[in-house]
Amino acid sequence: MSLDGIFINSITNELYKKLLGGRVDKVHQPDKNEIVISIRSKGESFKLLITAISSSPRLHLTNVTRKNPVEPPMFCMLLRKHLTGSYIKNIRQINFDRIVEISFECRDELGTAVHKSLITEIMGKHSNIIFLNEELSVIDSLKRITPNVSSVRQIYPGLKYITPPGSDKLNPMTVSKELFMKEIESVNSGIYIFDFLYKNFTGFSPFISREICYLTSLNESTYLGELSENKKEEIWNAFNKIINRIKQKDFSFNIYYDENKPYGFYCMEIEHLNKLSKKSFTSPGELLDEYYYEQDNKNKINQRVASLIKSINTKIIRNKKKAEKQRNELLNAESRDKYRIYGELILSNLHKTPKNNKLLVINYYDPEQKEIVIPLDPKL
Repeated sequence: MSLDGIFINSITNELYKKLLGGRVDKVHQPDKNEIVISIRSKGESFKLLITAISSSPRLHLTNVTRKNPVEPPMFCMLLRKHLTGSYIKNIRQINFDRIVEISFECRDELGTAVHKSLITEIMGKHSNIIFLNEELSVIDSLKRITPNVSSVRQIYPGLKYITPPGSDKLNPMTVSKELFMKEIESVNSGIYIFDFLYKNFTGFSPFISREICYLTSLNESTYLGELSENKKEEIWNAFNKIINRIKQKDFSFNIYYDENKPYGFYCMEIEHLNKLSKKSFTSPGELLDEYYYEQDNKNKINQRVASLIKSINTKIIRNKKKAEKQRNELLNAESRDKYRIYGELILSNLHKTPKNNKLLVINYYDPEQKEIVIPLDPKL
């Protein structure tokens, strides 16, 4: 179950309430794809985790202590230089998508107030952390995207920041009933209601689309063209119910378990999972800490194992090549004396004319002084 726009909204809400006006104390980078910002706000200390790990990208408050490297990476040093001592002025979700902007008020070398932003894009393998100046130009990013990497969108120092390629999806937070019904009528009637919901509204995931279908007792594979006016009304009511809960910040955080194994999580009570057991949490950060803690450790171990296996295989291949080279050298060494004798005999018999690419000479190295035939290369 991924972090969709609705869950990101619940995270942004918590960050806004707890971190707004807070002061940045420290910045660490425990992993090449992770940033942890220590913040003092409203008399409390918080740690904000931002990770662009492709298998589990996210941002949230965390209580998990991570081990930091002895030498901080360059991106960490850059953030420390600009953000240490700065104050958080705003936290917002962009277009109800999986993008969060944190705005800071910093001081330049002359003590003048300047504003900078940290953008977190939660996009699977395309996830990134991007640091912007006041003009929204890229100062640097965790992952630099050059034209060689992507011809669609580049992210590297000096470029103006643009959001990921947009779509014609509607923002569900601003959709009226009239627009919702109009969208149903305008979309191809051969589309499933399940697909219609998550493909036409920003921030909606297949998971929340499934919940709306469940609330209206509709099969997910029902075509739009098969819907009666009453069913369309029911779909709108279920849709609007979820949107109102978001607007009212009516969130509840649960991990669902299927036979004691984590099945997924969400920021609302999910009725189509009511047969599963669940564990409730007081905040999204607390939930995500528990859900991803074991997974992150497994991923890091798997990454290290993969790196170790790759290193071992590289050394095995290299040593095999060395061994083959040494075997050839050994074979050549075994013939060295023979070729030395050939060479000395040829030099001492330069006055003789070879026949049929062979030279017949007396081997004066042989105690019996026998004749020896030396093969010659006709090209020489």
